Amino acid sequence: RRTAKGMASSKPQPPPGPGDDEGEGELSFAVGKNSMNGDVEDDDVEAFSPRARARRSCCGARRPFCCRISYMCVLSRSCTLLFTLGLLVMIAWFIILHLIIRQSPNYNLVSDPEAIKGNNATTQYNWPVFVTARKLIEMQEAEEFPLGVTVLDARPKPNAFTRFGPAGTSVHGSARAYWTDFAANGGILKSDEQLVTLFEQRGVSPGRPVVVYGAWTEGWGEEGRVYWQLAYLGHVNVSILYGGIYAWNEHCRDHGGDCGRFASSTDEKKKIADPAGKFVAKANNTLRVSFNDVVWLDEMQSNDTRAVIMDARNGNEYDGATPYGSTYGGHIPRALSFPWKSVFDSDGSGNIASPEAIWTAIRSSPGAPSNLPPTFANLTQAARTTRYIAVSYCTGGVRSAFLFATLTWMPWPGIVSNYDGSWWEYSKQSFTGGS
Repeated sequence: RRTAKGMASSKPQPPPGPGDDEGEGELSFAVGKNSMNGDVEDDDVEAFSPRARARRSCCGARRPFCCRISYMCVLSRSCTLLFTLGLLVMIAWFIILHLIIRQSPNYNLVSDPEAIKGNNATTQYNWPVFVTARKLIEMQEAEEFPLGVTVLDARPKPNAFTRFGPAGTSVHGSARAYWTDFAANGGILKSDEQLVTLFEQRGVSPGRPVVVYGAWTEGWGEEGRVYWQLAYLGHVNVSILYGGIYAWNEHCRDHGGDCGRFASSTDEKKKIADPAGKFVAKANNTLRVSFNDVVWLDEMQSNDTRAVIMDARNGNEYDGATPYGSTYGGHIPRALSFPWKSVFDSDGSGNIASPEAIWTAIRSSPGAPSNLPPTFANLTQAARTTRYIAVSYCTGGVRSAFLFATLTWMPWPGIVSNYDGSWWEYSKQSFTGGS
């Protein structure tokens, strides 16, 4: 069969390529002749098999990339279109996922969280529990703190599927301090010596203030857990960044110069500060309770001592759901249900509610004792003659630690403790089956 005009009958034809039939071999030769001499006519090309025509359409001189995948597309002319549509769908999906991850909550935070409390005292430690982004910058630049401020990032290591703050954002110079780094078994803390070593590695020293930040309402209250750990070890100059990473990003967006100075000051003070802290623990055991303590508090209810045990988990967990691998479902006897996010205003502003509003919500919680004082002011007054002990717990002592920080901020007129073992430990140790 002759396909080119003027071709000598004695001229040999090139052999078919691997996997090609004779028609495809002739096509390859004809295409080569066409690119050099323009000898192939359209009618001749149409005469080839459909498979050969598909390969020629895919492997034209102007489509070298498509030619490389020709063995995948010779069976259909539409393979290139399908591949393109699939690629566009993948790109659209990643764009949507990126927007979801980077979506920030629409906070409307107050400029001074201490003002929410009205006339209430700051804290029993005379150090603010919450500080704003502006206050953190002022602390870093202050001559009062020549070694600067240690900033700890309590969020988990970011990945493509976390929503704990916009991807890739952090406070300049901060060290990661996720709560699991400090836990030995479930939520139970490691030894005091191990905790001190871990915090020293992150630059914690007694003469240096510490500010912990997390994802605020979008996380699990991890910043509260780190705050509680340091308070338990005796570091009284520790605070939580009000509004978390979102408040920091917003401040830097609106006041870029402030954050630029913060970065410069951080770098300068790090030159003279020992990167490894020298932290000596003075454990405050009243801030931490064990399984035996919880059992004792449940049994010890008298006119001069009242234990208010608060379950910071969601309501369905309080009622018996076990989404996180507890031995059985339920709650500690006499505990009231107060999910940790109940400390925030219900308007979505991201602000902590007033002490009076928080106390009202506690009194109206499922399981709350009927003999609690009606107002927070009444509670403060009653605490002069009756010792009120607040104990918070959750699944592993994380959400409850944020509740601990908030109760400390109010401030609770008595002892506030966090149960680090929480329901993971209680459900294993207890033989009562919960309630």
